[in-house]
Amino acid sequence: MRRRWPGRGWLLTGDSEVYANTSRQVAWLTVHEFVQPHIEASGPFPVAGTVAWQLLSATEPGKWAALLDAAQHYALRLDIEQEAAIAAGQAISQSQDWGSVASKMRQRHDFYEQRPWLLRKEVA
Repeated sequence: MRRRWPGRGWLLTGDSEVYANTSRQVAWLTVHEFVQPHIEASGPFPVAGTVAWQLLSATEPGKWAALLDAAQHYALRLDIEQEAAIAAGQAISQSQDWGSVASKMRQRHDFYEQRPWLLRKEVA
């Protein structure tokens, strides 16, 4: 269920828990360790969403194992994307002297604020 939290966005609520302002970090290994015993216990199963999977009854362990397997693959994808975003952020952070960049931008802004006639004007 979703409901609005004033000034903070949406809340996702369960029966007894509120998931507001929680970490969005996904740890694949934790998911894998949880689902792996269930997957192994079910034996072979088709990939979730395939015709073979659709033909399984809702009570067959293979159908649920396929969903657990898909969930762990999704968690792995999120985990990898998080690591890539962290690496990209670190690379961007280290690529420039951002204090110097900010100082130059501030100086440029102050220069044109004192001399507005020097600003370029748009021509239609």
